[in-house]
Amino acid sequence: MHRYDIRPALTEDDRAAVFHLRYELYVQEQGLFGDVADHERRWLRDAMDDHAAIWIARVGDEVVGTGRFVHGPDGRFDEETRHTFDLDTFAGVVDERTILVGSRMLVRAAHRGGMLPVMIIARAFEQAIDRGFELMVGECEPHLVNAWLRLGFRPYGLCEHPINGTLVRVAYVLGDKEHVRRIDSPLASVIDRYPKDDELPRRLREAIRSSQKVISEAEGRTRFFETIELAVARVELAQRLGGLTDEELETLLDNGHALDCDPGAMLIRKGHVSRTLYVLLTGTLVVRDEGKVIVELTAPGEILGEVAFFTDGERMSDVLAGHDGARVLALSERSLKTLVANQGTGAAKFLLSMTRGLCHKLRQRGRVPSEVATQLGLRPVEG
Repeated sequence: MHRYDIRPALTEDDRAAVFHLRYELYVQEQGLFGDVADHERRWLRDAMDDHAAIWIARVGDEVVGTGRFVHGPDGRFDEETRHTFDLDTFAGVVDERTILVGSRMLVRAAHRGGMLPVMIIARAFEQAIDRGFELMVGECEPHLVNAWLRLGFRPYGLCEHPINGTLVRVAYVLGDKEHVRRIDSPLASVIDRYPKDDELPRRLREAIRSSQKVISEAEGRTRFFETIELAVARVELAQRLGGLTDEELETLLDNGHALDCDPGAMLIRKGHVSRTLYVLLTGTLVVRDEGKVIVELTAPGEILGEVAFFTDGERMSDVLAGHDGARVLALSERSLKTLVANQGTGAAKFLLSMTRGLCHKLRQRGRVPSEVATQLGLRPVEG
């Protein structure tokens, strides 16, 4: 059991240690933010750090985690931040001076999957409530949505990141005591510190619900499957994913999400490291490499993101929503592991279907790029 020391990074030494950790985990491990990092000092910081509560977590002398919670200078955020987090959603409901933007949440690999991220958020929320903040917003990869839902966050839309592609906006209503108790959130005891006020949390929940483009199975199973069936019949989807039984399909889609992507939205960016699988429900997805359209997918059940999923490597193509937009399912590695553990036959059928689709798309490229062929154990297809 680790003994964590979690506190605000107030000294220059603490802040420098955080910036070095960001460099190590973002730039070196994930290949992100190399264009804006300070490679000479080997750290990563930006202008938002000037208006942020930065937290640092240590075990002994080792820095193992950090998180950042930004407020607007003089109570207002810049236009880029307002657009990224669609802060107009909350206009007229909550004073912008009481909104925090959460970002730069990082934990070393040896401490992931445990309570450290929750502990950092809990400490930050205690301070935020004491200082009168009402709402925290952030963004995450689609496959991480469930981890945030279990804490009490709510998805409220999609945004396009210049490196990551499509991300999910999430919001936490700091006064939503009933919700965190109902889901048994580990943050419930912290939210109990919030002064009693039922009206503002209710209005914030309504604002979040009205802006939603993300339907999560974890938030409501009936609504989730109704959303899917509006696009493609459940029986047809099961058949297209390998001839799954209804039980196998439900297991695969456990903790999944339906995302409504606007026309032209970048779902996947080439070079990004991510293992989310996407399944097309309706609309069009365009696979593009170096500006060249490789294939346009329109059939329900088409799967995207297989190469990065199988190789644990970078995305090999850009994937955009077509001119009519797209509704997609986002599935995580955890979803497939659950299928393997509980429905081995279903997992085999789904993996076979996914592999066939991958081979078809690679052939449409005209050849298999040598680096992908090496990773997959294939001989390049010439011509």
